[in-house]
Order: sequence, then structure tokens, then C-alpha cells
Amino acid sequence: MYSGFLNVLKPPGMTSHDLVAWLRRTLRQKRIGHSGTLDPNAAGVMVIALGAATRLLEYLDDQAKEYIGLVRLGIDTDTYDSEGQIVRQYPEMACTLAEVQTAAAGFLGQQRQKPPLVSAIRIGGKRLYEYARRGLEVDRPERVVVIHELEISPLQVKPVYGIGDLLRLRVRCSKGTYIRSLAYDLGRRLGGGAHLASLLRTESDGFGIDGALTIEEVTQLAAENRLSSVITSMERPLRFRKVDLTESELKPILNGNALSVSWNAKPGEFFCLMHHGRLTAIAEYGLKSGRGYLQPVKVLAHEQG
Repeated sequence: MYSGFLNVLKPPGMTSHDLVAWLRRTLRQKRIGHSGTLDPNAAGVMVIALGAATRLLEYLDDQAKEYIGLVRLGIDTDTYDSEGQIVRQYPEMACTLAEVQTAAAGFLGQQRQKPPLVSAIRIGGKRLYEYARRGLEVDRPERVVVIHELEISPLQVKPVYGIGDLLRLRVRCSKGTYIRSLAYDLGRRLGGGAHLASLLRTESDGFGIDGALTIEEVTQLAAENRLSSVITSMERPLRFRKVDLTESELKPILNGNALSVSWNAKPGEFFCLMHHGRLTAIAEYGLKSGRGYLQPVKVLAHEQG
């Protein structure tokens, strides 16, 4: 069984769930998960967790993601992207590039964002898209997201941009950010409407698109028994400091017992506990009676192939 992380290029037209299901069949392995869902019609980096690495996905969630896409001005759709039905058009919409960039700058930093009507967020035990299919509109609570970087550039230089025009978008943001909602909100700030015409995720959890494997490449590597050569070790994407364990320190950790340490750290900080170059456990630093200790929260040594 494989254990580690795999950087896969999700093609448009495939859901994130479909990609995982395909990998399970191709690799003949059930224990596979992913970090960060992509909309079916979006493409780009999908970080796949294999084997024991599925237990580490929660530690990747806070890392930034980066996207490039196209925003079409002057047209609203019910899904906030090009797959939805047009619900309103703004033929009178007109804005300069400077006005667009000023509006975009207003999204930088912490924002409260409302998810699209058609999305996988659960409300009242059902996903939003289930309500949308029945023609029901429910209250969508806003979520706090962070926009670290946002750049807007034209595909074609024009004095004024309006209905039907496409603008290129590059955004670096926190997890849970809906780029469809960002496109919709940008249109509102420009006094009209907009929707997301296309989207490509170029970075996720430290994995970039240049290193992403296509479906065809994964298929070939698996068939040739060479997939292990491109699997990233479990500790590499984690932003935790490493602690090398001695032989005497290893046994209590494997039994889930705390390990006393003579150095200080921030209480609640996580560490990768390594033994002979392999990730043995994730441990949390704590203090008791003024003495530091590492308490294992996930012991992984017995789960790696």
C-alpha cells in the first residue's frame, strides 16, 4: 500500500470525488483522500493523500492556495460560473482597467464571503446544491476568508470594459475561498455583474502545477510500478519542526506516551517526530509543572508500507 502525497492535475469535467474513485481503482487501494475540493469544471492541482497520509490532511488545510482564471463582465449566472443559467445581463456596464483594479484591491485581507447557491456546503444536513436543484433558496451564512494577493489584467487592452469582456485573474487565498463568489462580488463592486468563465488551481498546500501529474502519467507510472518514485514523503508538506528520536525515545512514543524534553516551544505547537528519516508520529508540545513534553496525537509508524 502506498503512503504519502501525490500531486495530480485534475482535468476539467471530473469531480474531485470522481478523481479519488479513479485513483482507488487504478492503484487498487481504498485508503485515498484529497485536500481541497475543486469544482467539476475547474482544473489544476489536487493534493492526494495515500494510505497513512490521509490522517495528515487536517494539517494541510490552513495553507494558501493559488488560482488563475477568467472573469466575464456584465453577466450573472445562477452558479456564478459559465456552467449556470444566465439570470441577468448588464449591457450598460462600463469600467476602466483602473476602476477594476481599484475594486479588486478592496478584497485584499480578511473578508466575509457568501458561498454560491450551487456549492457543496452543508446547511440543515443538506448540501446547498440539493436545495438549488429543488428551486429552493436558503440563507447562506457568510464565511471568513483571506485574500492574500489579487491581480486583475486584461486579455485585450481597451479604454473601457463592459458586458462580455474577459479579464484575467490571479488570486492567492486561504482555504474555503470560493473564486466564483469572488468573481460575482467583483461584478457587484463595479456596479454590474460578472461570473467566473474558467479556473485553474496552480498551487495547493505547497504543491505547484509544474509538478502535477496528468491522469495518463499516473496510469503509466502505476502500470510500470514506478509510482513510488513520485510520491512525496508524509512529513514534507507539513510546516512543523522535526525532532529526531533516539532508540530509547521511540518506544514510549509508539505506545502513545508523552516524551519529556529539555527545550521550550509554544504550547500547542505540533512537531514531526522522525526515526531513521521516517515520520513516526505527530506530537503536540505541552507544559506541566514548568517542564516541556511532547504528547503524540497521531502515531503513524505502524501504518506505512
